[in-house]
Amino acid sequence: MTRRTIAWPAALLVCLFAAQVVVGAEYTSDKHGRIGLACAACHGDEAKKSPVAGDKCLECHASFAEVAHKTTRLEPNPHANHYVKVGSDDICTECHKGHKADEITCRQCHAGLTFKGAYKENRQSTGPR
Repeated sequence: MTRRTIAWPAALLVCLFAAQVVVGAEYTSDKHGRIGLACAACHGDEAKKSPVAGDKCLECHASFAEVAHKTTRLEPNPHANHYVKVGSDDICTECHKGHKADEITCRQCHAGLTFKGAYKENRQSTGPR
């Protein structure tokens, strides 16, 4: 058996596994749908493709300070940092993109940043759902 004969199936398996990881990633909209929220909960009467204002999140999530309190088990806490200004409760959509993969905005300056603690980071997917 040649190296090429062995390498081809191995490459195929790697690609299939990578596709599973991307397809299996969960967006913010997936989480909301799983708990029974309809599109109107975030989008209101607007078209489903219209962007959701960050302050809309606070109708359910109370305040940015409350969200930061709920994620204190993470190190660093993505909701309590120098990027977030006091009173900037509309900042949710800086990272949480709804029907797209979330973007960890901290990584724009802090390359390679990871969160330690009870956090399932599945932000590697791309494309709309």
